[in-house]
Amino acid sequence: MWPAVAGVLEDCPLAVIVLGPADADFAVVWANRAFGQLTGYHAGEVTGSGLDSLVGGSDPAGAGRLREGVLAARPDEIRATVRRRDGRLLPCSIALRPLRAGDGALTGFAVWLTARAGGQEQRALLAQAEAASADAKDAKAAEARAILLAEATSDLAISLDVAGSLRRLARLAVPILADWVVIDLADENCRPVQVAMLHRDGLEEVLGRFAALQPDALTAEAPIMRILAGEPPMLHAQAATRTAGSYVRDRELLALCDALGICSAMYVPLTARGRVLGCITLVSGPSGRIYTAEDLRFAVDLGRRAALVVDNTGLYEREHRVARVLQESLLPKLPEIAGLELAGSYLPSERGAEVGGDFYDALVLPDGSAGLAVGDVVGHDITAAAAMGQLRGLLQACSWELDAEGGDDPGRVLDRLDRLVQAFEVTGLATVFYARAQRQRGPAGHWAMSYAAAGHPPPMVRLPDGRLLDLDRAQGAALGLRSHALRPTGTVELPPGSLLVAFTDGLVERRGEDWDTSVGRIRQALADAPADISAAALAERLAATADRERRDDIAILVARFRLPRKDPSQLRGRGLFVSRCAAGGLAGVSAGDAASVLAGRRVAEPAAASRVIVNHTLVAASADGLVPQASERRSTRNRPRPRRLAGSGSGRAAGVPPPESVTSTRSEPPVISTVTWKRVRACWTAFIASSETITDTASRCSAGTEPIAARTNRRAAGMEAASGANVRAVFTG
Repeated sequence: MWPAVAGVLEDCPLAVIVLGPADADFAVVWANRAFGQLTGYHAGEVTGSGLDSLVGGSDPAGAGRLREGVLAARPDEIRATVRRRDGRLLPCSIALRPLRAGDGALTGFAVWLTARAGGQEQRALLAQAEAASADAKDAKAAEARAILLAEATSDLAISLDVAGSLRRLARLAVPILADWVVIDLADENCRPVQVAMLHRDGLEEVLGRFAALQPDALTAEAPIMRILAGEPPMLHAQAATRTAGSYVRDRELLALCDALGICSAMYVPLTARGRVLGCITLVSGPSGRIYTAEDLRFAVDLGRRAALVVDNTGLYEREHRVARVLQESLLPKLPEIAGLELAGSYLPSERGAEVGGDFYDALVLPDGSAGLAVGDVVGHDITAAAAMGQLRGLLQACSWELDAEGGDDPGRVLDRLDRLVQAFEVTGLATVFYARAQRQRGPAGHWAMSYAAAGHPPPMVRLPDGRLLDLDRAQGAALGLRSHALRPTGTVELPPGSLLVAFTDGLVERRGEDWDTSVGRIRQALADAPADISAAALAERLAATADRERRDDIAILVARFRLPRKDPSQLRGRGLFVSRCAAGGLAGVSAGDAASVLAGRRVAEPAAASRVIVNHTLVAASADGLVPQASERRSTRNRPRPRRLAGSGSGRAAGVPPPESVTSTRSEPPVISTVTWKRVRACWTAFIASSETITDTASRCSAGTEPIAARTNRRAAGMEAASGANVRAVFTG
């Protein structure tokens, strides 16, 4: 029990000693600091001594009355003379109070000694004792403030949750610094918005009603409003509800102030970087404490630290919003590609950044094949994300341009991308995996995929029979290393049902785990996936294997290769093709010929490729001239791009030959040497919008009689006019 008593009475300004029970002969067991200041004795010097050593020798009568009170175990107050350590006598008033345990058993006595100012010497001693007590009290208060400041700084720094941090600050301030506290933040109209409120006695219902009424009940002269307007801290040493009536409109709010208690108040701004972010209101009520200038200085320091946390959190939230919007704009919307099911996933690092340099992408190339890419720009911040956006744009441009030129080699694409990255100083270092997948002709529906990597982790493929392949045979130097070596290209044939998984190194890396073990974990997750798992479900499953404390962001691209479904719009287009050909005198055109012409594209959506029938021979029309079909081109770097294609009268007697015969004959060049995109689109638009024959439509478009075609002819000055006798139809896919 003594530690509890000591904790309460140690800082008491009155001299106090504690006597033990009767079995201890009522000996002194403890004395506070004020007793030593009053009598000159240290606590250790009086511990264990009896009452006679203090009172008996100097005042036998007083000692007798004190002993009677102790034996009677009742509260008593007597006057006696106490001998100081220096031998001088000190008249004292002694208050005796019994101490009892929870069961009522007597455990000792508390004895209060107060010097009676009976003379000049006594008054001097009393003043000295009171001064020493005040100094001790001030030292204790300073120590408490230092502890509060340290704890507040620590608690405010552990979280970016503003409301939570300010609530913890309120719990620290009550009751050490205030009986109740209100913390408001300023909204965009400089009006107070309460985020924390606490009273030492609870009073949750009163506080809730107070919070509801305060914003609309305060006038511009209210201390809180003046603080939010930029005025300095305010100290109301003597505050009362009646003084609040001058700036509070609502009588109910005044009644609530009475219920909470107002004795003294301080109003401190939350100021950071020259802006007032809010206000802390500290109120002394039930305790009767009167605030001083020293209390105000301490409160200002506390408010300054809280304001920095609020401001830093605001800066983080703004950057977080910018990062989120940037990331959402940079993540691609994967296209719909016939026969391909695509899914991507991006996971930011756990270091606080919401964006990074990892990306995935997919695009439809000019010949209808699919370009697939995954990359990683060094860095985990907005700068890396911006560089990643530039890199993605350059990769799309390179892959599109080279594919249109017939250079569909992924290694060549990465070589050109590297030159552009270094020329424009897009980034210091980056890794990329790029693949080009094209469905092969035939009922099997296999896909041929060529690929290349620039320092990137090899992707994995799961074949329909469950076998796993690592695409690690085409590794080249990372982008930005200024390597002059050409990057190799690998090829693989993928039957329908195959799964491609490409990822960045953030998925593999895990603290305390070597690379091979990490790769094995990814391989096992891929092998254990159900055979019919969707691409999105597999991407989610792989993302779940990532380290929860990852230090790098992650990009994942999953592609499932399927047999393309037949599109009803394509079937309608084929029927339209056959019927119009028959109406134009081209009998014997089959649905297979129509499928070749439409090239798997919807007839209602003009795309990047066109088909032109010249002298009953099916050829492809590009923006610059006539070239063979994409299926007839080969991915060679040195093969010149054909500019013209000879027509032939051979083939079916009354129809269009199959696509395989496009390059079979090369006699005299056709009349048409160049077909512009707009002319092709104009012809197709006029064709599907009219009931004319194919020959009439093509003739009028080629002769420039259509308004759109006429405008096109003006832009394409110098190009040969096409002959309606040789041009049978123009179609865009």
